[in-house]
Amino acid sequence: MIRVGVMMRVQISANTDAAAAQVDQLSRFYLSGLEDAVGSISVVVDDRRDALGKPLVRCRVIGHLSQGERLEVVEVQADLVLAITRALDRTIRTLRRRDARGHLARSA
Repeated sequence: MIRVGVMMRVQISANTDAAAAQVDQLSRFYLSGLEDAVGSISVVVDDRRDALGKPLVRCRVIGHLSQGERLEVVEVQADLVLAITRALDRTIRTLRRRDARGHLARSA
């Protein structure tokens, strides 16, 4: 488990040390500045095969937000870095969208 910020915890589960290192590096980059919105994040990377037997990488990001909500993003790609990057990017966009909705609801 790594700590990105003061309050956010990131737990990483991967089948290889190289995958865990990639998740660690990319999550530090993507999740910096979100300590107030997210309590903890779990990133799980595992291998899958498609219907034709082609190897794929699945990246699941499960976030427990500060408001008590739960967020889950799943991305499946052929490339490890692409799967992690897309899953974290989608997580950030979802958090920003939820935050914007909250601000609109409070100001209306």
